[in-house]
Amino acid sequence: MCVPTVRMSSNSLIRKGGVIEHSILNMNQPEIYKYKSAMIIDDSEVDQYITSRILKASLLVEKILIQSNVPDALKSLNDLISKSQFPELIFLDIQMPQFSGFDFLEGFKKLDKAFTSNCLIFMLTASNDPKEHNRATESPYVKKLLFKPLTIEAFRMLDKVAAA
Repeated sequence: MCVPTVRMSSNSLIRKGGVIEHSILNMNQPEIYKYKSAMIIDDSEVDQYITSRILKASLLVEKILIQSNVPDALKSLNDLISKSQFPELIFLDIQMPQFSGFDFLEGFKKLDKAFTSNCLIFMLTASNDPKEHNRATESPYVKKLLFKPLTIEAFRMLDKVAAA
């Protein structure tokens, strides 16, 4: 399987085993990020690409981790807890095969609160189902529900939502 590499004008993104690392091409102008890391949990490679590209363009996050399913995401988060490198942001698709974003939330609430309490979860959906929307917005773990396709404007408001 070909692993995509995303190129941007002033920097590059390199996907390595589920992690997109940022490398600065111009070392004279270091970029300052609001968040150290984020995780995208989405089964769609197209949506992973769009979300990661917009995140990088917004300069919100330095490092992006990508997982395609709930079990791998929860395992990765447990591994990150052991390294004290838990992501500050999670972008979680609701509709995925086998396990949904809501199944992820059930596993998330069992993780160490010392790490999860400082993590903001944004659920992602392309659905028009009001029951699904209500379930997401009523979860104590979900900061905000975002609608696909994502836009740069949606990410610009993240700072405001995170501060609230």
